[in-house]
Amino acid sequence: MAPEALIQATYRIDAQPDEAERIARFIAYEQTVELPQAQVTDRRILDDIVGTVLSLEPADGGCFHARIAFNAALAAGQLSTLINLVYGNVSMYPGIRLQALQLPVSLLARFEGPRFGVAGLRALLDVHDRPLLATAIKPVGTPVERLAQLAHDFALGGGDIVKDDQNLVSDDFDAFRFRIEACSNAVQRANRSTGGNTLYFPHLAAAHGELPRYAEFVRGIGLHGALLCPHIIGHDHARDLAARFDLVYMAHPALSGALTQAGDNGIEFGLALGTLLRVGGADISVFVAPGGRFRFSDAQALSLMQACREPLGNLAPAWPCPAGGMDYDRIAALCEVYGNDTVLLVGGALLGHDTDLARATRAYLDRIRSAIA
Repeated sequence: MAPEALIQATYRIDAQPDEAERIARFIAYEQTVELPQAQVTDRRILDDIVGTVLSLEPADGGCFHARIAFNAALAAGQLSTLINLVYGNVSMYPGIRLQALQLPVSLLARFEGPRFGVAGLRALLDVHDRPLLATAIKPVGTPVERLAQLAHDFALGGGDIVKDDQNLVSDDFDAFRFRIEACSNAVQRANRSTGGNTLYFPHLAAAHGELPRYAEFVRGIGLHGALLCPHIIGHDHARDLAARFDLVYMAHPALSGALTQAGDNGIEFGLALGTLLRVGGADISVFVAPGGRFRFSDAQALSLMQACREPLGNLAPAWPCPAGGMDYDRIAALCEVYGNDTVLLVGGALLGHDTDLARATRAYLDRIRSAIA
């Protein structure tokens, strides 16, 4: 089969040398025909369906890297099917971790990717020369009036994106509408005062069948984006909501640690939160940066940044969004590492920087500007 028709997946196999080859063949068969090798005798299925082990090389730690090719037609042009094809069943087998994925242009052409990406979001904000500053309104349980005031003050200070915390979830649609209208109106009031373009991204969380109604309402009142948790509601569901309602898709990493931090199993950080989310239409990928309150490495963060920006068919680049314990003293270093096309998500540290949130926001923006000057 021609290379342009093949998906190439690289797996890290934790196994003894005499077992590694058997496990690589197991992946090739399990992920396609789900039958033992001896039971597959049809020549057409062997040639066109069963995965092919292209290489098996020793890796660090006594492990092996197995590169396996799959017929791209097996993904059926669907994001969920692609993920299932490369890591569905074998995710349950110990010692197999998906490390890398090379997708053919013919398959990438089936996906729209980020609909706004770097250029589109900059156009909405009219900010072209610096990293973006975002915050989250929180905590859950705060009265709506206070949440709206926080959103207003951040916008008054000139911040770029104010989003709901992912734990902000309403009991029903009426409660959602009340909260979103209050926060949206507060941001619009501040924008009229400053002449700015601060964007408010509500968190879309509801029963599966109700989510389109929520997304339609968000877009209907003039909001341009939403926060979605793809590892909870499903990658393709998040993609569809953003595409159908023309929303900037900000992807939250909730639950992703079960994949990326699974040791000998799971999916490599940049692939899970960079490549796959970008294929799935995410414009912004929120991730936990090193040095915050979670334990992630510099290598993981850099792999995600690269995955958001490297050539990927005709898909637009996405925004890496470091979060999880950002503070004022780290802003300069973050700007240096991640560059201009980055969303810096500062939550508690911004709220605690000054009793006046508008003043705190201006201080952070000044810090960003001085870091890139």
